[in-house]
Amino acid sequence: ANYVCALLFDNGHFADFGLGWTNPGKHRSPSINKSGTLLQISLGLGLAAVAAAFTIVGPMILGWAILVPGSAATAGSVSLGILGVGMILLLLGAAGEELLFHGYAFQVLLGQRGQLPSTPLGKYSSLAAIAVVALIFAEAHVVSNQAPLLAALNTAAWGFLLGFAVWRTQAL
Repeated sequence: ANYVCALLFDNGHFADFGLGWTNPGKHRSPSINKSGTLLQISLGLGLAAVAAAFTIVGPMILGWAILVPGSAATAGSVSLGILGVGMILLLLGAAGEELLFHGYAFQVLLGQRGQLPSTPLGKYSSLAAIAVVALIFAEAHVVSNQAPLLAALNTAAWGFLLGFAVWRTQAL
């Protein structure tokens, strides 16, 4: 849907809104020029792995969580194939969320695509757009998962962080 909107309304291409492959020095964004897509993907996956490990290990260190071994009935029923399919589905879901919340429409709000009228917020209008989308991101997760307030705040913080990254790099 993002590509169709960009193509119809802005004569855009995948690379125009963060889905292209770039080499160092070949992109209009200075931060992508220095690193290229491969380094950004590696850095993003590495930071995501650290965040996931912190999310699991942190509560265990603080004594807030423990690992409970599965029962004998369920221990043998999980195969590598099921785990692999589960991981692929999680990655596709995350990629779909990024496209939905930080794709073409988000980049239009930030003024990275097309022209927007000036706002009274001036240079802070981009941060305001990021904050609003982060709150919508959190609300979507609260509604779909019936999450508590702390989880909503965590999701909003991650939405803001990811939106800020899209704004700074001009890439998904």
